[in-house]
Amino acid sequence: MWAYAIIVLVFCGHKAACKPLTDTLNSGHTEEFHANLPALLHAERNGKILRLTLQQTVQAPLLSNPARLPECPKAGKLSKLLQQHINGTYGAMITGHLEVDTTYVQELQRCTYSSYIFFSGDAALKDMLVAAANEGHVKLCEALSTYCEEAFPNSSGCSFAASSAQRSPPLPPVLDFNCQKRHFDQTLDHFDQEDQRSFKQTFWVCDDAWPQSAKKQAQQGTIIVFLGNESPLGTPSQPIVFEQARDMNALVLQVEHRYYGDSQPFPDNLQPDGMLNSSALYRWLSVEQVIEDTAAVLAAVRRELRVPAAVPAIVIGGSYGGMLATYHRVSKPAAFAAAIAASAPLSFMVGTQQWEDTSHRYHRIIAAAIDGNSGSPACGDAIRRGLAGFKRLGSTAGGRQQLAATFNLCGAADAVLLDSRAVFALEMDQYGWFEGYAQVNNQPPLMGQVALACDVITDVITGGGDELQALAAATTYFASNGSAGWCYDFNATLFMTGPSTYTDQSCTQGFPNTAMLPERHTRRHTLVPPYRVHHKELESECRQIFGQDLPRLKVPAVAADVKRLLREVGGVVFTNGEFDGWAGGSFLSDEDVWPAPNSAATRQQQQQQQQRWSGSAASQRLPPASSISRRLAAAGSASSSSSSSSSSSSSAAKAQVAFVSYKGASHCTDTHNLAVHSPGKQPASWARQRRRAMQYARQFADRQQRSMLLQESR
Repeated sequence: MWAYAIIVLVFCGHKAACKPLTDTLNSGHTEEFHANLPALLHAERNGKILRLTLQQTVQAPLLSNPARLPECPKAGKLSKLLQQHINGTYGAMITGHLEVDTTYVQELQRCTYSSYIFFSGDAALKDMLVAAANEGHVKLCEALSTYCEEAFPNSSGCSFAASSAQRSPPLPPVLDFNCQKRHFDQTLDHFDQEDQRSFKQTFWVCDDAWPQSAKKQAQQGTIIVFLGNESPLGTPSQPIVFEQARDMNALVLQVEHRYYGDSQPFPDNLQPDGMLNSSALYRWLSVEQVIEDTAAVLAAVRRELRVPAAVPAIVIGGSYGGMLATYHRVSKPAAFAAAIAASAPLSFMVGTQQWEDTSHRYHRIIAAAIDGNSGSPACGDAIRRGLAGFKRLGSTAGGRQQLAATFNLCGAADAVLLDSRAVFALEMDQYGWFEGYAQVNNQPPLMGQVALACDVITDVITGGGDELQALAAATTYFASNGSAGWCYDFNATLFMTGPSTYTDQSCTQGFPNTAMLPERHTRRHTLVPPYRVHHKELESECRQIFGQDLPRLKVPAVAADVKRLLREVGGVVFTNGEFDGWAGGSFLSDEDVWPAPNSAATRQQQQQQQQRWSGSAASQRLPPASSISRRLAAAGSASSSSSSSSSSSSSAAKAQVAFVSYKGASHCTDTHNLAVHSPGKQPASWARQRRRAMQYARQFADRQQRSMLLQESR
């Protein structure tokens, strides 16, 4: 399908944490728009396409009894109605290819829509629509017949407050960079030479920034390889890729992950029926297979387009994809000259010592995100006290009845909250909502989720309610559909939410979700109590989903050994948001990567590693330990392992690894897709930091290419 890619952040162990991501990050009516993309590309290239954006501001009504999130009109509905009324009223002025794509941003009651309109036809229609929208929403309503009455009927309580238009909006990257969706005959099993089966793997090639001259390609060109992760690849639109692509003379390649989207590797006799709940279906799902997939697609594109061997490839991914980017770089450094790993929780691989040592950092950052995004520690303190009440009430049958009533749980209390284990699962479920708010706090469409939740909590407490009632009210605010019989559908599963491809990866390879991150410390710096993740309990839940023949959890070798490999290979840029819990599992500065040089043997090992990286004995300088100011707390910074302060471009060229942080940001700030016409705006500093990250990566890549040329000349 042709659709804007929406990065679904799968690192959430509970329905509560996942729901704000999968349900609300829908940009609207995009399927039909992209189904006609080839025709649009042809029309645009021939100068026959006209484009504009219409912006509409709508005031949604407050919803009460119980208080819940105001409901904005669906973006897809507005797209369909605009298309219908423009066609119906002005069809004679349209010769073809009328497409409408609408995105929106919600800030409490205020819903701001931006509709990107493409069409072929009379330029006078474009002028008329732009003029009507800029004169005000009344004029726009008059120009579009009954559109406004159908889009914002009186029964909805929504009021059309304002309109405007942009005459010449920027093209979406998929059009601007001539992106073409293609399919590759991918090897099913790269490690079984006798198995000759293959499957169709989806990938995109975007070549408009790629030089025509082979000489310029060799001297100035770059290949940017963006990795799909645990969701369909969608349509190319990642900020870090396309903001820099022209400056880097880049050929952009995007590869969908096997088992996701259209890239399903099932042989004919193993076609899935419904949910993927058989372990036999996942025989070919491994990090090693994925790395070989990407290398094969990259090699095929290099051959087809006759890309000079001197052109380096930079691999980029976000979240799980950021982990993959690192694994690609350290596993195949000759193929992938550098990597950018955004929000990549490499240390959180379940069952490793790093997981034991660092999981608590996730919970500390979530607590800091609640404080930072609400503007006060009061909300976090209230959440902490509310969550502490679960253990107290969960010890008796009467207390469990009270919890079930407070949170309006579906079903009888003695069945839903059977024991203390189920009560703890409910506590973690409620915590999961706040993890979700923090993770997408500044990502459209719903902006400022942490502050919204904290406002609800404050209202309940100032009205005389207690903290448990405040937590329940916050959950109802976001989850309730407003119906008289609504109840909260709670599942007492601790670790897994059900069968899926990523659940198999969690069960068999250790890729984490939030429920799998233990907390060893008191609630003083976190919102949750100390708790452990027991391997037997995790294995039991996994086998309930996939069957008793499910292979035991085994962390991939490259993941278990990633720090050593990174020290030997280098060339990775780690980017993280200040308020992203998953940053706790990423590498934030040198001290996360390099052991303290406390012995002569350690210093000698580091010198040897640095010499292997540089290809020259002239550069054996040890990367010094970072000061605390250069870690994630120093939000908005950028640094490399060759300097103890914020580095310039020249210092990055000597570095093995680099670190970039985004002040006030949540998850995947550099790879999270944004439509070019989205009404949601990001701080300008984030774009600067993305540019810095790409500069580091390019310098790493150039350094490797020079080293390889030096070795070949000897």
